[in-house]
Amino acid sequence: MTGLLAAVVIAGALWGALALWFQSPGGGRARVLAPLAWLALAAAALAGLAWGYRLPAAVFAAMLLILLAWWIWGMRPSNDRDWMPEVARTTYGEVDGDRLTLHNVRNFDWRSRTDFDARWETRRYDLSKLASVDLALSYWGRPAIAHALVSFGFTDGQYVVFSVEIRRKRNDTFSEIGGFFRQYELSVLASAEEDSLRVRTNVRGEDGYL
Repeated sequence: MTGLLAAVVIAGALWGALALWFQSPGGGRARVLAPLAWLALAAAALAGLAWGYRLPAAVFAAMLLILLAWWIWGMRPSNDRDWMPEVARTTYGEVDGDRLTLHNVRNFDWRSRTDFDARWETRRYDLSKLASVDLALSYWGRPAIAHALVSFGFTDGQYVVFSVEIRRKRNDTFSEIGGFFRQYELSVLASAEEDSLRVRTNVRGEDGYL
């Protein structure tokens, strides 16, 4: 039983420290002090178990339940934040028979990561003219991780790409681990191929496969 409790404390210590690091509401010092305090509490729980005292482990378990409750119910997504320009809007639309109207289709003209002409457009598509569906994968570093996009082509020459994007706020830095700890919200975004495919290969230098 003691070994099982110790394993729970260790797992809770690692998860909780990362959760507090990426989600500390105060930022700054709180981002450092909260994980350190959590690890100190876990160390006290492990020391208590080593000396035959279970009270510190019980206190840690109670705190872990509180942290889990905050993690599940306390964090809520919002559309009201200072977003990066490329994810400032989300796509929405209407279907009327074979006519699809999409609002906020991104069609940026990218010159660099920070230099671009921002264009958000309303586009209309005839679903009866759907001619192709392509899956695009974009790799930016690790071969085991890729971003997937789906592109729909029509006989009139139009293409629209759908992608689930992390919605970063201004001054956010990208973290793959942070993505697993709810550092970012998500949005469904439709865009032109000239935007979403070209920005990855030509501007960000990613490897793209169709």
